[in-house]
This record gives sequence, structure tokens and C-alpha cells, in this order.
Amino acid sequence: MRNRVLGEPSTDIGQALRAASEPDVVVWIELTPAELPPVAERLGLHLHAVEDATKPRKELEFGQRTKLDRYPTHVFLYLYRTSLGQDGVLQLDDIAVFASPRVVVCVHEIGVMAHEDLAARWAEHPELVKHGSAGLLYGLLDLVVDSHLQTVDSISDRVDDMEELLFDGADDIDDDPRVLQRRGYATRKSLVRLRRVAQPMRELVGGIMRSEEDDSTPVDTAMMPYYQDV
Repeated sequence: MRNRVLGEPSTDIGQALRAASEPDVVVWIELTPAELPPVAERLGLHLHAVEDATKPRKELEFGQRTKLDRYPTHVFLYLYRTSLGQDGVLQLDDIAVFASPRVVVCVHEIGVMAHEDLAARWAEHPELVKHGSAGLLYGLLDLVVDSHLQTVDSISDRVDDMEELLFDGADDIDDDPRVLQRRGYATRKSLVRLRRVAQPMRELVGGIMRSEEDDSTPVDTAMMPYYQDV
């Protein structure tokens, strides 16, 4: 973003880093965990946050808990975009984010985290772009929280379907009552997992809005209503 106008996307990370040092430029960078370390060193991102962002997901059911950490030059966020599979199992898409006044680095397993969805939100609300990284970051937070709400709706629909099966009867249920038990168990487990990643979001967004002494990444007054809406 140059002079508060979105530019064309580029796959040249070096070019993006060079542009970040120019006046009136805010850069959004999307990386895989493997691509992060050299970029983190160049930008001076905190080592502990980099370790969190690159920790292999397979070690834990959750790569990290949903959280916000503050550092002198940037904030670090760990978020989960969610969806509900056809089998009722919650799908987690983890995203690590480093945000400073001039650069936002989004770390995702495949390197591109729904960029088209984000670009559409930024295009729909061009006023956000005028607020630099805080405006761009809002687009991501709004996208993540919307996914949580959509997942809640999907779980609710699944519960309604199970109630209909329970009271109206169905061949597969009559043949094996355990079918409904398994569906109920999968839905309950998904709800518990969703609560674990979604519940801390209120505190996380509130932490971003809170300005602290010597904080280099505050949300300006004009952006407050947007973050309050999230």
C-alpha cells in the first residue's frame, strides 16, 4: 500500500521488504513458516514469537493458544479461522501475525491465507486502507471472527438435524442407534474446540485497542469503532 492506496500483489519478498523502508508505504507480507526466519531477522521480529509461529502443528492439536503478545516494535497474534466439516469435525486454520505500523506479516501453512477474501473486504471498505496496518489488520480479524460465527451457525444447523432424526426417526438411526451418538459426540467435541479458540478473541481485540506507554502499534481513534464492532 503506497500513499494510502492498495497496490498490485507481488511474489517478490525482497521487493516488499525494500518498499517497507520507503515513506508512506505499508506492506502486507504472506509467508509459510519455512519462509519466516530470514524475513523475521530482517524486520527484527522477536525470537520467541518467531518460534511460536514456526512450531510444527503436528506436535499439538493446537499449534498455539489464541493470544496476543506485545513487543517494543510490534505485536504478535495467533489466530484460528474455523469451519465445520461434513462429518461435524471442526477444521482449524491457524494464522500467526506480526503487526507493526509499517509492516504486517501473515504466516500460514500454505503461505496465502484467503487473500482474495481479504482483498474483497479492503476493496469494500476503502476507508480502512487510510489507516495503514491497523486498517489492514482489522480486515483479517473481521474475517476470522466471521468464520467463528459461521461455524456456530453450522453447529446449530447440525444440532437441529440431529433433533429431527431423533424425533422423526431414520433408517440408519433405527438400524444402529450409535450413529446418532457418534454424531452428537463429534458435534460436542467441535463445540468445545471452537470455544477454546474463539473465547479469547474478545481479550485479544481489546488488547490491540489498548494503548500502552511507548507502544508503537496503537489503533487510532478513527479505527476504534471498527475494532469495537469485532
